[in-house]
Amino acid sequence: MLSLVHFNVRYLLFFFLTLYIPIVGLSQEEQFKFLALGDSYTAGTGETLQNSWPVQFIAYLKKKGIEVTESRTIAKAGWTTTDLLKEVANEEETDYDMVSLHIGVNNQYKGIDLGLIEKEFI
Repeated sequence: MLSLVHFNVRYLLFFFLTLYIPIVGLSQEEQFKFLALGDSYTAGTGETLQNSWPVQFIAYLKKKGIEVTESRTIAKAGWTTTDLLKEVANEEETDYDMVSLHIGVNNQYKGIDLGLIEKEFI
């Protein structure tokens, strides 16, 4: 049970840092390309597009005067960390200024060792 609590706290901390760190020091005059990686939470499964994490984040940046000129989401319901890595490996290499990563709940749900997340996403 301790490892589950530890994982949840780290995941929430990572989520918070994803929101806060990229915004610190961003110039309101610059333009950015954003990539969102993840599972159903990132894809917005069961929600309207406007309620998905990437769309909400881009809207937040816009309110702060930060322009996102290009965004891409690579996410699907049910994906584990391994599934996401396989999909990303098939993608054409592109440079992004900001990347969010929200993945791991399906590893937990499927009983996959939570340590795998750290090994796959060093």
